[in-house]
Amino acid sequence: KETNIVSDIQNPIARVIDRAVPPSLPDRPAKLPLMLAFAVCGLVLGVAIALFRHRLDHTLSSVEQVESVLSVPVISVLPKVGRRQLADIDRMLLAQPESGFSEAIRTARTAIRLATTGASEGSVIMVGSSLPREGKSTFALNLALAQSQVARTLLIECDIRRPTYATRLGLPKRTVGLADCLRGSVSVEESLYRLPDTELTCMLAGRQIDAPLV
Repeated sequence: KETNIVSDIQNPIARVIDRAVPPSLPDRPAKLPLMLAFAVCGLVLGVAIALFRHRLDHTLSSVEQVESVLSVPVISVLPKVGRRQLADIDRMLLAQPESGFSEAIRTARTAIRLATTGASEGSVIMVGSSLPREGKSTFALNLALAQSQVARTLLIECDIRRPTYATRLGLPKRTVGLADCLRGSVSVEESLYRLPDTELTCMLAGRQIDAPLV
């Protein structure tokens, strides 16, 4: 019996038909179907997020939207100014008269003059904004420069709390102006300032007081 057992071990019944070869690619998971499924899901999710943000966005991004929502005409649209032009932004109309910004200012001037045609005693134009640092001072100064080229113009800075024109025009911060005139410490003539090399007359905010009237 021992001899037979040894003989069976030495002569096994099993034999190799094909040698096992390691696969070059994994059988699972199937990458291509998964990548396609993830791409479709990402596309659907991206479109859904874009539509959701669009519904939440109430920004007025075109002239047509502004006129439709606010029911007021748009007289001009100012283009975005590049970094190289920021140094001349306060006097862009004079420094770069051929720029798109200057052309937009002249368009606003023309629209205002057409709207005020027939006014016998001149017109008062107020420039304001809903939030700080939206460019109202820059627009007002350039618009006043444009107006002064065709008519007598007086630019009055009424923001007594946060005056900026003294710095913009290179004048001392203690320059007299509107606040001093309202207090009666100076006359109207004494509070006026003629901008050099232009026909524009300015009345700055003046020296700040503890309790501004406006």
